[in-house]
Amino acid sequence: MSIEIIGYAARNLEPGEKIVFQTRTHWITLASPVIFILVGVAVTSGVYSLGVPDMDTVKADPVSVVFDTPHTLLLVVALFFLLQGVLTFIRRLMIVLGSEMTITSRRVIDKAGVIWRDADEIHAGKLEGSKLIRQSWLGQLLNYGTLAINGTGGKVITLLNARQPMTVRRNISRLIAYHEKRQRRLDNNGV
Repeated sequence: MSIEIIGYAARNLEPGEKIVFQTRTHWITLASPVIFILVGVAVTSGVYSLGVPDMDTVKADPVSVVFDTPHTLLLVVALFFLLQGVLTFIRRLMIVLGSEMTITSRRVIDKAGVIWRDADEIHAGKLEGSKLIRQSWLGQLLNYGTLAINGTGGKVITLLNARQPMTVRRNISRLIAYHEKRQRRLDNNGV
């Protein structure tokens, strides 16, 4: 078993199908865990500069050292922030590396996951449209946002922090229009 990071859609195209546009999860997803890590490192460094109790004191009464020495409790909190930041960073890095959203000439494909793959798709004939759910001022500045791609029967593909959300919407609208025009042409020729 190999780990697939990129190229899921390219390897799963139908005959005659072409990739129109591809995007991924934006790197901003990694920002909050990096902030946690930086806060943890900064506070840990600051606590160590204040001085850490010697080992004889810690061995004699570890509970009172933790709860009676304010900077020791601060060190525990800082290490918690650091650990939480590292674990969250690794999880979100897997999301960023494993995400792939592709618009082809026939369908929309969303793939997530590095080790375990979760792929979803909506064929052009089943697309109803797309909606920009959320785009903050920072999202507008850095060109990312959360999109919902709607299919018939209530099917929705949600793209969290997708890069180039307006380009995704534009390409989905073009795919819907192209499919509707093609379907009308087929209906007129068949009658």
